[in-house]
Amino acid sequence: MYQERAMIRVLHVVADPAAGAILVAPIARRQSECGYSVEFACGPGEYLNRLRKLGFPVTVIPIARRPIAASHVAAIYQLWRLMRRRRYHVVHTHTPVAAFLGRFAAFLARVPVIIYHMRGSWWSSPKLMTRAVFTIVEWIAGRWTTHTFTINCSDADELVARGIAAQESVTCLHCGGGGVDIQRFDPSCITGAAKNQLRAEFEIEESDCVVGFIGRLVREKGILELLTAFREVSAIVPDAKLVLVGGVLSSERDQTTIEKMRELVSNSDDLARRVIFTGFREDIPRLISIMDVVVLPSHREGFGMVLAEAAAMARPVITTNTRGGREAVIHGTNGLLVPIGDSEMLRDALLQLAFDPKLRHRMGEEGRRMALERFDERLVFEKVKAEYARLLRERGLPVPSQAQ
Repeated sequence: MYQERAMIRVLHVVADPAAGAILVAPIARRQSECGYSVEFACGPGEYLNRLRKLGFPVTVIPIARRPIAASHVAAIYQLWRLMRRRRYHVVHTHTPVAAFLGRFAAFLARVPVIIYHMRGSWWSSPKLMTRAVFTIVEWIAGRWTTHTFTINCSDADELVARGIAAQESVTCLHCGGGGVDIQRFDPSCITGAAKNQLRAEFEIEESDCVVGFIGRLVREKGILELLTAFREVSAIVPDAKLVLVGGVLSSERDQTTIEKMRELVSNSDDLARRVIFTGFREDIPRLISIMDVVVLPSHREGFGMVLAEAAAMARPVITTNTRGGREAVIHGTNGLLVPIGDSEMLRDALLQLAFDPKLRHRMGEEGRRMALERFDERLVFEKVKAEYARLLRERGLPVPSQAQ
């Protein structure tokens, strides 16, 4: 995959290798196929080997995810040294802290093209000070940024409205990660036998109403509200099951919420037989195929890739009215939007879909159509590829023939 002799060298900078392997790798893989020489710089973590197994050279630099950390100075220096030594033509930064450090280092190293892939923001924070600090930091970093990709239109509009970036230097991709692999997330590819095998593994009956959550089991993903809502739903829907797919990485700041959830479940005989913790899994399409509805009740969300993946699998979704939620879900069409932190409205939305299989089917079909039209990773990459080509040409740099 990696082409050492490729003319244009690209460095992706990300704090956690999990984000690199899951969110960035689809774009990096297609860039490599187009003739770019692609590398990664990221912090240590459980997904480091997985990222390397994808074939990309990885330089480990301790990038803390905390906004304020003494180690940031050392990280900037190491990034600067790497960029000066390798002489990258493009530095493509991801995740908030890594994006700031990476752009500053790239500016110091005089990298020709510095890209910010904005995967979420703090502008929706209820805290005025948080919003103010985030705006100042983004304005400063914007002076070093050649181009910005956003995953939702609200962030793109905000960047322009606040004078952080010019309209022509922002591209909205309308999807998180690198888009959805439509062939992999295709409901017609999951056999009945595969579904039955999975149901047997988790002791789920075909007649059960399965609510699914996929993601990090942390407070900001709204899982405590989900558990509260599901407890009330289960009192009304006797065959309801809640499947929680995911866990907590060692780099995660919130290490306590998952333990609180496990304690709440274990202390209730009813929840103990209805709530299923699967841990991290690779077979996400199969898991979605046995879910009747997918829920992502995040407190803030840049996009939420699971929403696009569930849509591709023709499953209705319930999510909160966040910037990313509004980008992925049209209320009443492919899913339902509920207020942030409102477990009662979440309960009502779950009950509405639990008792209306025809509505679930209609929303699922609309979701699949939306995924084909908007979330396909090939469509997302075409936008990235076009901007790369334009930015390189403007600076008199060659564009690989396959990336024209």
